[in-house]
Parts: sequence; structure tokens; C-alpha cells
Amino acid sequence: MPRRALLFLALFVFLPQFAEAIAIPPCTEAGGMDIIPLSNGTGTYCVSDYGWTDTWFVNSAPPVYDPRFDVFSGDDSPNLHFGILGGAPWEAVSGFGWLSPLMDAGFLMPVFPTGSVWEVVDAVHFTGALSTESTIAHPAGMEARIVTMIDPFTQEITQTFTFTNTTTDTTFNDIRFADYFNYHPNGSTDLNAQKGSVSYDPLTGITITGIDDGTLIATGNMRGERLDDAHGRNTGFLGSPIMVLDMVQTDTYFDPGPFPVGPGDVAGALAWDLPNLAPGESVSFTVFKNSEPVPTPEPGSILLLLPGLGLVISTSLRLRGRASSGLRRNVPSPRQ
Repeated sequence: MPRRALLFLALFVFLPQFAEAIAIPPCTEAGGMDIIPLSNGTGTYCVSDYGWTDTWFVNSAPPVYDPRFDVFSGDDSPNLHFGILGGAPWEAVSGFGWLSPLMDAGFLMPVFPTGSVWEVVDAVHFTGALSTESTIAHPAGMEARIVTMIDPFTQEITQTFTFTNTTTDTTFNDIRFADYFNYHPNGSTDLNAQKGSVSYDPLTGITITGIDDGTLIATGNMRGERLDDAHGRNTGFLGSPIMVLDMVQTDTYFDPGPFPVGPGDVAGALAWDLPNLAPGESVSFTVFKNSEPVPTPEPGSILLLLPGLGLVISTSLRLRGRASSGLRRNVPSPRQ
């Protein structure tokens, strides 16, 4: 039985129960979440009710799922910690902080239950050809409106999260928003998922590059609208993406230093502190995710190169022939 099937059977009993799934191909079903494809014709980003994704096809829009072209199985998952001013701390109020009830967590499919208690208020839906929106709510009285957009010409994804305190008598404090980024530059097959290297820069955020061995699809990057307040990556011993997942959910970030880490199945995360929210107040934050596809020569460019290549080969053969002829003329005749 395939490894992924075994993992699914082992974890199925722990999965939360959902209503019937609504996943539009090439997006795939994930525990009953609504998931729809946001596409500009050259790329497809599958977004769920919770702003989570584990499917991103860069420079392609296949009719059905294909892990060879998916850079996000791995996944990208938003997280929000918050406490109550003068009351319970964030650990008691928001728990592990994940918005999505399921994640991949290094298993290449969404089989990891996060313990999320967020509920869907308004399911993810299109608000235009290149944008979607959804609204979810936390039982403590925090609401999140999530707007996702894809650039019409590039592979950049923009997600804006607007958090609103819907209570009448509670102020939320210690608010920290984070994004977990487990990107696969070479695709998401078992082998190719192990080819990433992750780096961090204060200005550009988390970048994951791949091995240029013929399977490389794109370099991935994630950053916020401003500099982060905390960040983390896999350690020098690599381990698995779940190491970074645990950093985010426990709010204990660690970065191994100034050098890239990899190759392997790597992940990174950024976190930003947000202001306190009194009853009725809101705050918004935007995250940018971008894929830079590997450049490939246009067919016309290749055709233009062919005459020049033919000339080089022809000239090389003529010179070689002349050299061989000269050597033959200078060889002494055998003695009679």
C-alpha cells in the first residue's frame, strides 16, 4: 500500500468531522472544506474557507490534480494567537492558533488535525475573476474576513486578513498573526519534495529555492506588508516541516542563522504583532506569496539559434578536416 495511503488510514480516526466536501478541480477534497481554484490562465491557486492552501500550480492549470506540478503540498497556513485583556492568556483563548482544521504538516496530503475551533460564516466564493472572499469566526468573539487575489499577469498571490472583535465587553490583546510556508520548488512527489532550500531575509521574508535538475518549477517567496516580529526555519539538521509548524503553534520561533538550509522538505514562518482590539474594532494585514518560474527559451528563440549552431558545427568540422590533412602531408614516406 502506498505510504500516503498508510498515513491516511493511521490518522483518519483523529480527523474532525465535516459536512460534504465542495472542492472544485484541480483542487482536491480536504476534510469537507470548500476549496476553489483561483486562476489567471497561467497559474492556479486553490484557496479554502480558512485562507489555507495545499495546491498551487505555477505556469500551468491542469484539469485534474497532478503532484508533479504542485508547489504547495506542503501547504501555506495562517495562524492567529490572541488573549483577553485582564483575563485569559492566548494559550487558553486561541490554543494552537491555526485557522484551518487540517494541514499537510509534511505528509504531502491534508491529514494533520490542528484542533482549530474556527467556524465558517461565509464560505469561500468568487468576488471577481481574480479574487475570492470568505469569513470565519472564533467562539471567543474574533471574526476573520479573508480576501485572496491572484495577479492577472504574474504568479503573485495577495491575501488580506481583516480581524474584527465582535464582542461588546471584551478587549483582545497579545495578538500575533503568522503564516506557515512549506513550499516545494520541484513539485510535490515524494522525491521532489525533498529538494528545497530555505533562507530568510528581513526585507524579502522567507524564500525557498530548488535544485535545477530538470524538475525545478519555481522559486517561492512569502513576506508581509511590513517587517516581521518573529521568524523561524528548519534547523541545520533539517528534520521535517512539522518543526516549523510547532514553532508557530507554540509561538517559540528559532532561526538557524544567515545561511540557506537544505536540500530537504523545508519550511519557514513569519509572525507579526497586531494592536489590541477593543469591542467593534478591526485590524487588517496583508501577506504576499510569489512564485518565480524557471525561465524556458521560447520556441522561436530556439529556432533562431539553430542556424548559428549549424555554422559553428560546420566551421569546427572544416578546421578539424584541415588539421588532419596537414598532419597527413607532413608524415615522412616509408623507406624503400
